[in-house]
Amino acid sequence: MAVNESRRLFLRGGRAVASEWRPPWTTQAITDQCTRCDRCIEACPEDVLFRGDGGFPQIRFTGEGCTLCGECARSCPEPVFDLAREAFP
Repeated sequence: MAVNESRRLFLRGGRAVASEWRPPWTTQAITDQCTRCDRCIEACPEDVLFRGDGGFPQIRFTGEGCTLCGECARSCPEPVFDLAREAFP
């Protein structure tokens, strides 16, 4: 089921939504493709991914940060990640 980002933004009082802090190599379409299985979160060796708003993976830039190792993308069974695109456009 697709998530209506504008409705979520309204319901959150105009604050930023989860997709603004999405994992590398993903797009806004993550809410349409992600099954929220947590495989990418479990695969992250830096522990920068976590289950965020709506259960979708988000990235947290604290500590060492993301090294762009690609383990999250390789662990995902869905077409959520695209290693051919820029990690953080």
